[in-house]
Amino acid sequence: MNRKIWRDYWKIWRLRQITAPWKERAYFTTLWMPVYLLFVLPCIWIETMQEAAPVYYCYLIPVLWGTFTAHRIPFGLPKIAYLIPMSAADRKHYLVGMYWLKVAIPLTFSLAAMLTVRFLAWMDWYEFFFGILMQLLLSMVIQLTADRLPAEQKKGTLAHVGAWSIFAMCFGTVFLATAPLWIVIAESKPANYRWAFAVILCLQALLTLKCMRYYGALLKNSMFYESCLKTTVTERSK
Repeated sequence: MNRKIWRDYWKIWRLRQITAPWKERAYFTTLWMPVYLLFVLPCIWIETMQEAAPVYYCYLIPVLWGTFTAHRIPFGLPKIAYLIPMSAADRKHYLVGMYWLKVAIPLTFSLAAMLTVRFLAWMDWYEFFFGILMQLLLSMVIQLTADRLPAEQKKGTLAHVGAWSIFAMCFGTVFLATAPLWIVIAESKPANYRWAFAVILCLQALLTLKCMRYYGALLKNSMFYESCLKTTVTERSK
């Protein structure tokens, strides 16, 4: 099962898979958002970016990486997987393993890059821990922004997971993108921005907890897709 998880994850990096969103017209997440964050925004803040660039790219690239994988491998099993005999334990193993793999790989890359930047004295330890914690919280949310469940299975509070996760993702991405710029601007008063970023980190943690409340329900509905869908269809026919 672990081998299948790894194989499915790395499969999305084939050229055919990378260009697939173009056919689906998913231009915003696959092109415009990365281009804006990686090239346009740094040009707008070009003077400040000369000092903030190493921290900025260490913060943002893993987030864009996670966003891409979240939409290329939505939470859940592909429909064809339900035709293959798999126990509930195997399905859970796959779902949980894939979720945390999508969180861990960009975070590992970020950790290595940020440690390098830290020891080159381009960021301090506060900026290091703020960035890695913010990325962890944001990565956990990003992986819930897309799932494979049909609309019929999303009832009650479960229907809100998409809206909450997108809100939490936008909140975290905005502050993570602008944090390196404000660090440079507020360099003369580090205590002020540190308190502000601590508050932002706490707010992101609360939003992440709100989204993770739905994780168990998404997991259960994805594990027992057939029975949940059958129950929903039966209820609608009454």
